[in-house]
Amino acid sequence: MSNETVDVNDATAPPRFRFRLRTFLIAIGLVAIFFGGCRYALRLMSTPRVTAVVVERNLRQDLPVGTPEAEVAKFMNASSFSAYPSRGIQVNSRGRRSLEYWIFNTGSPGDVTTYDIRIQFEFDDQRRLTDIIARTLPRM
Repeated sequence: MSNETVDVNDATAPPRFRFRLRTFLIAIGLVAIFFGGCRYALRLMSTPRVTAVVVERNLRQDLPVGTPEAEVAKFMNASSFSAYPSRGIQVNSRGRRSLEYWIFNTGSPGDVTTYDIRIQFEFDDQRRLTDIIARTLPRM
């Protein structure tokens, strides 16, 4: 074979050259698909199952300020996400009545540390909802 350039679309190009070129292009395509799949899997593994921001936003939509304490507890016990009550009504560090729930294991599937979301509902003296606080905490 001489040092001349070979046109791939030329019907007179040697069959061996076309075979090698086709094999090379297929290999490059497969490598690109493999690395794209790896990138997608890593992104899935680093995405949290649920975040405190989303939980708090959804709860604020469903439970407006002024909702009675009994309705909040009833709503949380019947909610679609797995929230578990903690110790009943307590007085929190700000001196307000509060009801606390936990959503366990909310971190990314690829995380080494397990994260939980603590949801705290605060009530006034008339037992009406005044605030919702959701925080992500590493499990100790």
